[in-house]
Amino acid sequence: MSVVGDQMLDSKNYYDFKKKNKVFILGVSDSNCVECCQDEPLLAFLTKSFEEKTYGLKKKPIPIVRIDTSVKHDFIIREGLEFNEVPKIFVGFDGKLY
Repeated sequence: MSVVGDQMLDSKNYYDFKKKNKVFILGVSDSNCVECCQDEPLLAFLTKSFEEKTYGLKKKPIPIVRIDTSVKHDFIIREGLEFNEVPKIFVGFDGKLY
């Protein structure tokens, strides 16, 4: 699976990232999931679009990040991010995921 996005989030960097970024796109996938490749074209389109233009607050580009649910990160449970199926795409805004 090729990875699109600015960075992969894990238990070590998730909360710092969330504090620093009021708005972001979060792609949720599992490295063992063949279907998870289906969200790659959308994330690639968003990445290209966000590189060409600035959106969001203070004209900063909106970061696109990932988490891999095959690794049981503690923040996934703390944030209430339990998934019956993947892939999923969320928008992070003002400390909450939608």
